[in-house]
Amino acid sequence: ENVVVSKSLTIIAASGRPTVTAATSSQDVITVTGPDVRIEGFTLTGGLNGVHVSNTSRCTVVNVVANNNARAGVYLAQSVNNVISNCNLANNGYGVYADHASNNQIAFNIATGEVGNGEALGDGIYLYYCNNNTIKRNTLSSNIDFGLSLYHSAQNTITNNTINDNTAIGIRLGEGANYNTITYNTFSRNGADHKGIKDD
Repeated sequence: ENVVVSKSLTIIAASGRPTVTAATSSQDVITVTGPDVRIEGFTLTGGLNGVHVSNTSRCTVVNVVANNNARAGVYLAQSVNNVISNCNLANNGYGVYADHASNNQIAFNIATGEVGNGEALGDGIYLYYCNNNTIKRNTLSSNIDFGLSLYHSAQNTITNNTINDNTAIGIRLGEGANYNTITYNTFSRNGADHKGIKDD
């Protein structure tokens, strides 16, 4: 099914890890437009995005598996003060794609084997016009492009992440990626030149 959550609500799997497959693959598996929503304990697959947090705040996506979604496992769009944590994201266009999203925490996630497509590059995490986010203790590995990319994104804190075996660079700092703090990250075997960070 394709689920839209437009009010404050907690949706937690009662037992096991039920799989929700998008009924319409061109739409999100779960779209969140209301504040204070918590999504926990599901496998989300076969949609445009696994979870799309859109124009809202104070939402939590935790302990979710999102795979085989065309754009992203988790998409943060124009949303603030949200938490994405302990998620396993694989074989999506991006693991986490954030667009005009600030003051969010993306932590303790695994984004591996993101494959990209015509609209997605295949990065573990991609920040576009995103400021003051905390990216910490994620594992970003074996993605078809970059582990983490920042464009027009400033004053983000990127710390204690493990970034390895990505086809291109570990972290790409693109145009307008200024005043970011990058500390205590571990890089290995990224790209042909094994580069950890590239400033475009």
